[in-house]
Amino acid sequence: MTSNNKLPEESYQMCHDDVEHVVPSLELIQTEVPAVLAKEPARRAYLVEWLPCTLRDTQIELVYSTNTHGRTLERLYANCANAKYTIMLVEVLDTGAVIGFFATDVWRRTSRVHGDGGCFLFKLSPSAKNFSWTRRSVRADVFESTAALAEQFMMSTDTYLSMGGSPDGSCGLRLNEDLTKGHSDYSLTFENEPLAGNGMLDFDVGIVEVYHVFRPIDGKPLDMRAGRTLETSSELNVPSLFAEST
Repeated sequence: MTSNNKLPEESYQMCHDDVEHVVPSLELIQTEVPAVLAKEPARRAYLVEWLPCTLRDTQIELVYSTNTHGRTLERLYANCANAKYTIMLVEVLDTGAVIGFFATDVWRRTSRVHGDGGCFLFKLSPSAKNFSWTRRSVRADVFESTAALAEQFMMSTDTYLSMGGSPDGSCGLRLNEDLTKGHSDYSLTFENEPLAGNGMLDFDVGIVEVYHVFRPIDGKPLDMRAGRTLETSSELNVPSLFAEST
């Protein structure tokens, strides 16, 4: 099962910065919901370094936190309904690691693979590293089912969300429906190492936070998926959840 809306790989290649160029950290917009996992500027500096060039001049706003909004995929999908580009940070209780996803499509309930080659997995602590998709993962000499796994960018059902697939059914990173359990193993999609640390594949989840990545215009965020301006997350009229299942 593959995504039909992949963008050319070159559209997501990283900028070639001058030696003296210092990449700033993403500006964190303060809201009534306190940010925890992205509060440190050093962590945001890594994130902006990994983002595609077109998204570097952006800000992030916390739209979902398990500390405030509870632990359900239903609420996470609702809060992310108008955010195309998002960074999801996940705290691994067992090791203290902070890991996550960068998504290029709206997290929503669907039976289809979505997103594109701009998605990536990462770990922020204790050591920072990202794992991006490249076309080298797609080989013409493998079975079609394996080739499909190389393009398994985003999956988001009513029972789990994940990125990255492998023939044995494991995922690059997956969270269960109540956001209490996680799984991370090597994936064919991103050729990533297990993210949780200490050799763990299954782990208990602490805080989960989702940040909307946006470019502000006239004090309001620009939804870059359609080039239109949206109200801030606190003013959004979120549509009825699961009204569309595709």
